[in-house]
Amino acid sequence: MGNVAKKLDNRPLYERDYYAWVQSQVQALESRKFDEIDFANLADEVGDLGKSERRQVVSRLEIIMLHMLKCLYQPEMQTPSWDLTIKIQRIDLSSVLSENPSLKSLPVEAFERTYQRARLEAAKETGMDLSVFPTEPPFTPAQVVLGDAQPDAL
Repeated sequence: MGNVAKKLDNRPLYERDYYAWVQSQVQALESRKFDEIDFANLADEVGDLGKSERRQVVSRLEIIMLHMLKCLYQPEMQTPSWDLTIKIQRIDLSSVLSENPSLKSLPVEAFERTYQRARLEAAKETGMDLSVFPTEPPFTPAQVVLGDAQPDAL
């Protein structure tokens, strides 16, 4: 066991203690100690931050569409929580897009692909046959993002 522990101790800080590595990188950047910066891993992490923001936009779109589909095709089961979920997700989506203006076009770009996933989730959650949910979205990106009846609002 001693050899295993020794091998683990030889791993780079990035692999041993991610949080400690982050703190060390912040400190190195703030004090401009560029020779202490782990450029390769730092570049990967910064790239992942951008991917995370994109995933957040798509995930919120999917949740909104899922609940809109459930409201449209299973209205008898609709609860106030469905409406509140839609409203909360729209607020959160708006915040992400406000903080990341370069992602503003993503809801339209990812709309079709995200709808197909929401459609599958709707069938799974409702227990209804997938064919109940149309292959083409019954709403526009503007209706999903803004609750707007005007398709050109985005």
